[in-house]
Amino acid sequence: MSFEVWGAARCVAPPTRTPTVIYGHTSVYLISPPDGGPQTRVLADLDNGPAMVRLGHFYRLEGDTEQGLMWTRKAAQAGDPEAMLDLGNCYLYGLGVEKDYAAALDWLRKSVAAGYGRAEYDLGGAYSSPDLGTTDEADAAHWYRIAADHGDMRAMLQMAQRYQSGRGLPKSGPDAVFWLRKAYDHGARVAIQLAWIYDRGDGVPADPVEAAKWYRVAADQGELLAMRALASMYQVGRGVAQDMTQADFWANKAAQMARIPNPPPPAPPPPPASRR
Repeated sequence: MSFEVWGAARCVAPPTRTPTVIYGHTSVYLISPPDGGPQTRVLADLDNGPAMVRLGHFYRLEGDTEQGLMWTRKAAQAGDPEAMLDLGNCYLYGLGVEKDYAAALDWLRKSVAAGYGRAEYDLGGAYSSPDLGTTDEADAAHWYRIAADHGDMRAMLQMAQRYQSGRGLPKSGPDAVFWLRKAYDHGARVAIQLAWIYDRGDGVPADPVEAAKWYRVAADQGELLAMRALASMYQVGRGVAQDMTQADFWANKAAQMARIPNPPPPAPPPPPASRR
C-alpha cells in the first residue's frame, strides 16, 4: 500500500472517492473516503497507532466525542506518543471527559518518556494550568526549560516571560534577553520586546544603541510603535546619529501604517545622512 505525507502525518492513499481533508490537532490529515475510510479503519483495527490517532481526531472534529476518545485512548494504550499527548490534554481541559489532573500528568509524562517532544511544553503548561486549583510553577519552568533546550520556540518565550516576572524562576533580565534572542533566532517576532528592554533598562543596563537596533528590526517587520520610536530617536539623536530625513521617514511611515487596516510591509528607508 502506498502512502502520501500531509503535514506531519502519514495518510493512506490513493483515495477511492474525493478525500476529506481534516485539520487535526497538529497536522493536516487525509481521510479516504470521507466517512473515515475503510482503508484508514482497517489500519486502525490492526492497531496501527498513527491511523488510530487520525480517527480519534476525525471523530472529535465531527462531534462524536465518544468515538474520538475511544480511538485516542486505544492508540495511547498501544503506545502511540501523540495519542498519549492528546489523551493527557483531554483530561487536563475536560475535553469529552471529566477533568482529571493526575490522569493528565500521567499521560503527558508517558508521552514525554516515549520521546514526543511537543509533550514537554504541554507538561509545563499542565503544571501551570490556573483552572486546576493547584499549580507548581517551579515544575512548569523545569519542563519549559527542557522544551526550550530542545528547540521549542513557545517554550523559549515562556522562559523569557518567567525570567522577567519571576514566575517559577528568579527574576533575571539577562536570562530573559537570552531566551528572547533565542526565540528570535527561531522565528519569533520579539524584536519590539527586546527594544523595550534595552530602551527602558528593564533588568539590564539601558542601552539606546541596542534599543535602536531592535526598534529598526521591529519597524522593518511592520511594528507601528517601533516606527514611532525610531522617528523620535533620529529626531533627538538618541542611540543613533541625529538625522531629520530618517526621522521624517519613520514618522510618515508610522502615520501611514496607522491609517491602513492591513498595511503592506514598509518600504526601505532612505540612506542615513552623510557626515562631514
